[in-house]
Amino acid sequence: MSTNAPTNLSIQNSVRGEISLSWDAADNTSEYEIYKSETSGSSVSDYTLVDTVSSTTYTDTGLEDGEKYFYRVFAVPDTISASGGNTSQITIDGILYQKHEFTSNGTFTVDSSPSDGAIDLVAIGGGGGASGTPGTSNFSGAGGGGGALAQVDSLSISAGDSFFVRPGSGGSGGSAGTSPGSSGSDSYVENNDTNQDVVRAGGGGGGVNGGSGGSGGNVIVGTGGSGGDGGNSRNNNGGGGGGGAGGYSGNGGNAGTGNSGDGSDGSGGAAGGGGGQSAGGTQDNGGGGVEVDGEGSSGSGGSTGNPGGGGSGGQSGQNGGHGGLYGGGGGGAEDDTDRGGGDGAPGIVAIFYEVE
Repeated sequence: MSTNAPTNLSIQNSVRGEISLSWDAADNTSEYEIYKSETSGSSVSDYTLVDTVSSTTYTDTGLEDGEKYFYRVFAVPDTISASGGNTSQITIDGILYQKHEFTSNGTFTVDSSPSDGAIDLVAIGGGGGASGTPGTSNFSGAGGGGGALAQVDSLSISAGDSFFVRPGSGGSGGSAGTSPGSSGSDSYVENNDTNQDVVRAGGGGGGVNGGSGGSGGNVIVGTGGSGGDGGNSRNNNGGGGGGGAGGYSGNGGNAGTGNSGDGSDGSGGAAGGGGGQSAGGTQDNGGGGVEVDGEGSSGSGGSTGNPGGGGSGGQSGQNGGHGGLYGGGGGGAEDDTDRGGGDGAPGIVAIFYEVE
């Protein structure tokens, strides 16, 4: 039932056994629900739905003489009206959608909805940060893991529903030395009435100097793809690339490690290339990110004297490249100088519904 009431409800005619009602049309509606009761109640639950009409008039028949009747009329919205986040409209497969995009904490509120209203949700977890390097030509930085992409289609909603939205932050790269990278945090949407997650994408793990790259984040609530793993730390070689974010069609690609060739494509989000050893130390090995409505591109692999290419926004520099938006893992720095690891890219949450 809608909570949107049209205005100026009045009796137009009353004869024996029947009564005619009329009201002013409401916006964003083509149907009206008629509720009736034999007692005056302050709550809608005191009334019974008796009919649904497409006009702004209604005649009730079969009434008993001397009996009192009370009526309420509600407009049934044609489309969803909601608030929260940064809004825009996009067309997917020929269908126009309203998109609410969250890059910081917020609330998504359903102001009105048709009886069959539903939303689609996409969450991308934050990418993990890469580890730092001590600059002793021993071990390069290990790349951070990519964040997962989780999605939920056709979640039923009603007017008044409210959801807390939290996009995950990217993990910080380790400082120069042997500091590990920090993990990216989960991105999720929680129903404020039930305190239950309706979608949740895990963040990528941080890289460990002298050890393995961070693990890719997992899909916790919903479907989608896990993030790719970051490239491992290498002995006297270029930095490890960051893992790619997960994608709609599968997992993010794992990163290549120093001098070991391309990062794998993955079947969803892209991967960052492996960082090649270079005299200039210009490894470009941040992990590939993924948009909420498209996949990222993979980075190329590095070789001696040639840095690996960053996937979908990975950055270059003697420090490890930062992960690409959204959810890309940070790249590990080269090992010849005392450098910090690349930061993981932040996550994002988007909510979609059809616009008629």
